[in-house]
Amino acid sequence: MDAATGRWLVPALGFVLCTGMLGVTIKLALRDVEWPVILLWTGIVYCALAVVALVTGQVSLGLGPGVGWSALSGALAAAGLICSFVALRHADAVVAVPVMSTYPVVTVIASVLILSEAVSAPRAIGVLLILVGVVVLAR
Repeated sequence: MDAATGRWLVPALGFVLCTGMLGVTIKLALRDVEWPVILLWTGIVYCALAVVALVTGQVSLGLGPGVGWSALSGALAAAGLICSFVALRHADAVVAVPVMSTYPVVTVIASVLILSEAVSAPRAIGVLLILVGVVVLAR
């Protein structure tokens, strides 16, 4: 693996591992608490990480370009997480998580429409396979 690939692949695999485990840990937590408790703990962890980033100088809070998109990204992340809590409260993880995992299809469509990125035929086939896979897993 070259250095350029490692810069994105390792964090991407970390995302897959952490996000994949979320379906299980949320379902376990929901056995005993309501989703707002999980939201509170998520907020506490995010706040702690934000404070560490500020204190160590990794980030500064400014109002320059990209801040609006950053705020919207945070709002979408929080809304998506809350939706996952509610979905997992009412469905088995083996059904809800594969359905929720179709979000890359939304990303592909939005990337084409908003970012003017191109989707090759093999990638379009990949999107279709994702949808077929979810239908199979959700049954």
